[in-house]
Amino acid sequence: MTRPQLEPPRPPQRQRFGTIAAGLTLMLGGLFAATPTTAAPVTSPDDIAALAPGTVLDARPVTIAAGSLIPVKITAWQLRYRTNDATGNPVVAITTAMLPYQAGPDPSRPLLAYDSFEDSIPASCAPSYQLQQNLNWSGVPVQIELVMIAAGLRQGWAVTVPDHLGPTGEYLAGRMSGQATLDAIRATESFGAMGLNGPRTKVGVLGYSGGAHAAEWTSTLSSGYAPELNIVGVAAGGVPPDIQAVYNKINRTVWAGIAVTGIEGLRQAYPELDQYVDQHTTAAGKSAFDKTKNQCLQNNVIQNPYANIDTYFTVPDPLHQPIPQKYLALNTMPSDIRTDAPTYLFHTVGDEVLPIAPVDDLVAGRCAAGDQIVYRRDSASNEHVLAAIAGLPGAAVWLKDRFDGVPLAPGCDIRTVPTTLTDPRNAAFLGDTLFKSLLDIAGYPVGPDDAIG
Repeated sequence: MTRPQLEPPRPPQRQRFGTIAAGLTLMLGGLFAATPTTAAPVTSPDDIAALAPGTVLDARPVTIAAGSLIPVKITAWQLRYRTNDATGNPVVAITTAMLPYQAGPDPSRPLLAYDSFEDSIPASCAPSYQLQQNLNWSGVPVQIELVMIAAGLRQGWAVTVPDHLGPTGEYLAGRMSGQATLDAIRATESFGAMGLNGPRTKVGVLGYSGGAHAAEWTSTLSSGYAPELNIVGVAAGGVPPDIQAVYNKINRTVWAGIAVTGIEGLRQAYPELDQYVDQHTTAAGKSAFDKTKNQCLQNNVIQNPYANIDTYFTVPDPLHQPIPQKYLALNTMPSDIRTDAPTYLFHTVGDEVLPIAPVDDLVAGRCAAGDQIVYRRDSASNEHVLAAIAGLPGAAVWLKDRFDGVPLAPGCDIRTVPTTLTDPRNAAFLGDTLFKSLLDIAGYPVGPDDAIG
């Protein structure tokens, strides 16, 4: 593909450090990406439609590894379970269910459903594959998320990490991700070796960026799809409520490859959209989309810097045509519904990937509908990756309070703050997590401690 002859926009000075750091992370992933070996097959039994969503089909123990290389002392299983895709068809998905190292049954143990920001199509990029010891560096974002997963285990929580994009990688298809997460919770709670308390288990949901998309759709769908679950809190940062707004933000920027992945993910979910894209792509567009089917997020970003994705199509303004508009609208988060679980949201004001205005609108709408929301607008990070580092500790601390039954004021609490790390508990959580991550790599068991009191 020939790179468009455009003058790259210069990021503001305050964003340059984070953008450079993000770029180095992505390039490092591409530089050391091994050719993916075959991921676990996701085949459907003949009677899958007769099984209840969340039914565990089979399970196997797995080894969790830092950077796909160093075994970490976590007790873990891979569960195959029944769920539904974006159009309601029964499919098989995988979740990685984890306990603190050698933990015994504990019906009082809460469960964290951690939605990853894999943002990729192939099964070899999914958490069930990338969290294992398999000497594969193609899914750097997922492997970095082990830091937060282990932090949850150190609180004594159980953790389940679903492949929420389903067996074909339906990235940005909200119903796929939300249903897959809810059914992963069902599967994990019913899996005897986890020793949980079934649907009475206290559940928290956490995700950032693409994972926040899944977490918010989990919250949106929970009351109608899985009303029996005891979800006590949903925490999400870097939320993309409006996919069209994200496309407008990242097209012709260093992050344009995310748009290629997003279009391909929605194609996987909706045959009508797949046919539309197939009929209206240029040779360069076809090449870009075909590559996206076989590689992880960072390579899609590396290969499409500053691209004008509109030029990958033979029709002008391709996403504003009736068929793509239909599916973009279907996957825009509704802002006029009330969700059952209280919500914690954080977003940086200057996010160069996900604009904040749609998040403000989502919060305003859901607050008007009666939701219970804590919303923190970070004015200092001003960069997507830095905002994750600064904001996830506060989200985890907030979820700990929900698990511990700490009362939450009714209504909505909306504030613009320099950073949520000004809260001493959040800063302490970050420091403790970074230090303990080194101990994890050194071979210390991952288990409960008094990290955040």
